[in-house]
Amino acid sequence: MKKLFTLLVVCFAAFAVNAQITDDFESYANFTVNPASPWTFVDVDGSGTYGFQGISFENSGSPMAFIVMNFDESVIGAQMSVGAHSGSKFLACFAATTHPNDDWIISPELTGAAGTITFYALTYTANYGLERMRVLTSSTTNDVSSFSPISEGAYVSVPDGDWTEYTYNYPAGTKYVAINCVSDDAFIFMLDDITISTGVGIEEVEAPEFTIYPNPATDILTVNGEGLAEVYNTLGQMVISENVNGNAQLNVSNLESGVYFVRMNGATQRFIKK
Repeated sequence: MKKLFTLLVVCFAAFAVNAQITDDFESYANFTVNPASPWTFVDVDGSGTYGFQGISFENSGSPMAFIVMNFDESVIGAQMSVGAHSGSKFLACFAATTHPNDDWIISPELTGAAGTITFYALTYTANYGLERMRVLTSSTTNDVSSFSPISEGAYVSVPDGDWTEYTYNYPAGTKYVAINCVSDDAFIFMLDDITISTGVGIEEVEAPEFTIYPNPATDILTVNGEGLAEVYNTLGQMVISENVNGNAQLNVSNLESGVYFVRMNGATQRFIKK
């Protein structure tokens, strides 16, 4: 599922009402800096940025908060050690030449109901230290001075190696939620697959009645349990329905990349289609 910037009212027959914003950044042009959209990008440090030695791409070295990166060899001309969490594109915050970084991605205005923000982050390489981030909310405006952190400590250190999923709950009264890169002379803070869910939301249960794997899934999603397994997209549209008795392999190869929900026996679990 490509970016859906409109607040979506998701009504499933047995699902709670949920307003949701999700973005996997696949629809943006490669190497766009601070892409124009309902997201707000703020480059507080205003510094030039480091790039790759021997690899050039549009806007490399420019001052920026985030840039839309694509590490596919056909695009960047080199085989990179990691890729996007889903699809081929992600947001990258390159190290500021005058460090530390102070770069922001801020949500569109929310409804004011309590909710959650979920996203995936990765340190490209730990050779220069782990990337650092904060997650913050504002109950007033989207000016960076109005935000207060909901993540713990001065910052969160983001692991390298594999993408890490982060989920933060934000309180009622929240108008904006933001992710702030505060890395100090590291290299690339990578960010992908942001989902903001406001309101009661879809109940996700690690239910003993059924399990799903692998997650993320590319071609086949295995469902283990008994009952009718229904797969929904973020619009609340059922895209797969299959009776399960033990193990069932659901063909998800034709689904667009993005977030989906498996519902069975009154419980719901989320998975990522890569």
